[in-house]
Amino acid sequence: MEDQSHRDVADLARFGYKQELRRALGVYSSFAVAFSYISPSTGIFTLYALGIGIGGPAFFWSWPLVAVGQFIIALNFAEVSSHFPVAGSVYQWTKYLSNRHYSWFTGWIYLFAGILTVTAVDVTIPIVLIPLLNNLGVQVENNAQNQVIIGALVLVSTTLLNIFGVRLVAIVNNTGVVFEILGMVVFALVLLIFFAHQSPGVVFDASALSAGGANPYGTFFAAMFMSLFVIYGFDTASTLAEETKNPRREAPRAVIAAVIGAFIIGAIFLYSTIIAIPGNMNDYVTAVGGGKAAPPVDIIEQLPGWAANLYLFVVFAAIYVCCLASSSALLLRGRRADRDRGDRDDLPLVHSWEPRDPHRPDEGLAEGERAVQARKLGHSDQRARACLGRQHADQLPLATLVEQPATQRAPEPRSLRCDRKHPDLRSDGRGHRDRGCHLLGGSTAADATDGRDRTGGSASINIV
Repeated sequence: MEDQSHRDVADLARFGYKQELRRALGVYSSFAVAFSYISPSTGIFTLYALGIGIGGPAFFWSWPLVAVGQFIIALNFAEVSSHFPVAGSVYQWTKYLSNRHYSWFTGWIYLFAGILTVTAVDVTIPIVLIPLLNNLGVQVENNAQNQVIIGALVLVSTTLLNIFGVRLVAIVNNTGVVFEILGMVVFALVLLIFFAHQSPGVVFDASALSAGGANPYGTFFAAMFMSLFVIYGFDTASTLAEETKNPRREAPRAVIAAVIGAFIIGAIFLYSTIIAIPGNMNDYVTAVGGGKAAPPVDIIEQLPGWAANLYLFVVFAAIYVCCLASSSALLLRGRRADRDRGDRDDLPLVHSWEPRDPHRPDEGLAEGERAVQARKLGHSDQRARACLGRQHADQLPLATLVEQPATQRAPEPRSLRCDRKHPDLRSDGRGHRDRGCHLLGGSTAADATDGRDRTGGSASINIV
């Protein structure tokens, strides 16, 4: 275990980052974070009325269709996350696979998407919590003011949990995922077995798709939005890569497992609740469209009082954990972008809102360690920067490099070798890419990353 921890730290150092976050997430915790971000119960409860109100029972088939498409995307995410085990997911991937300009825009877009996700999940909780409190005898009026108050309390509590650290978040996430998996499946099967009011083939009834002369394909795609709203965010496992043990192996597995698990549990829940709809299906679809029915809560309330309340509590816990996972991912994305701010002074609008000291050391780069004998080799500044890598290249004042005194040189100077066949793609953000740089004769991974001489000897650049 200790050896793996050292390997994880060394692996992160190759990307120019120090290990600042605690690696406390195992394989199950990594899966739990990704799964709780998807959270089938959260998205289904939020937009179930949209799906069945527009598409009728046939909207069920949007679920496997979206799952297949998202699984293909998850395969790509899993592959990329195995190559770049650093926090930030999409922001980091675009930085290494494209350039920093594109990643800057991607990071901001992804940040806004994360804010919208946290907000959407947060406002879902009153949909479940208010009926649960009323059933328990705590009368809470279901109005906008109370919904905002509940949402604000949930947001504050999840933020506090994130402040206390990833270990506490992992415990809450792990517990919540167990509740969601068991609760969603067990209660859904109870509805399917004991409260089945529709025939098993009702999901093939597509009459609602063409009601009123509507285009059935367009109606189906509109109803598909419910499924699209649920199955996303599975890259969260890679967002927390710097807090995951052996992330090159575990993060990709967690991404794939989260999508598969969400699809299976969501399919069971959707089918069971559709079969448990009481009365005439067309009348119920019309009532939902007119705002006179509130699925799936009114479907669940067919259960005995204690069972319905327990089911609603399980769903509330699942949605709360989803909000916690969403805010965790959002904070990690913002943290990674913030840690990279010292390396983006050439990006759009940066100078207008963030003045930067050009002599500011980056990621622990100390003063006096920046001089590298590059020009003696006859290479251009641009190629030297490309070889050194993204993090430390911008910190090297190549125009004013000083030669180290001969008395300070080691007997056998080492050289920074850029191997084009190295498996990890590196980019300096200016169109120069290499396959990783390593310091010949270096003793640590950190030496291999930044090209600094830890023994007082000179470090020369050898581009191959």
